[in-house]
Amino acid sequence: MGQNGTSGSTSPPNRLPGETLGGLQVQVTQRSGYAVVTAAGTIDLTTGQLLDQALEQVAELTRAAVLLDIAAVRFCDSSGLKVFVRWHHKLERQGMSLVVCAASDPLARTFALTGLDQALYQRPDVGEALRWLDTGHTRLTSARP
Repeated sequence: MGQNGTSGSTSPPNRLPGETLGGLQVQVTQRSGYAVVTAAGTIDLTTGQLLDQALEQVAELTRAAVLLDIAAVRFCDSSGLKVFVRWHHKLERQGMSLVVCAASDPLARTFALTGLDQALYQRPDVGEALRWLDTGHTRLTSARP
């Protein structure tokens, strides 16, 4: 629960300065004990390293799950997908989950075409992901909601 007793706290207790590289901006926060990375822009060969660094940073903030909010991601190439897969596996090995939140229709189609919709845990938004995790779904048996 957040500081105000809800999982949807409007001011996360830990907010680190956002970073921008090329066409990607990332913000790292912590909400209800979970690490959240919010990405906006494009994820490609050049900018994927910024997302990778943010995920590395948040892996130290939680022991349960990392939420990756991609609602504002306009484009993601195969190198960006590789970052998602690498962190999904890395967190799983550490006993944690990567939950992808708010994938746009084009990105959701890309996940479906590549089979990542069957591998990545997905929720429609961060609030829903927090509620879902708070009900005990930190270790999931199915990638589908």
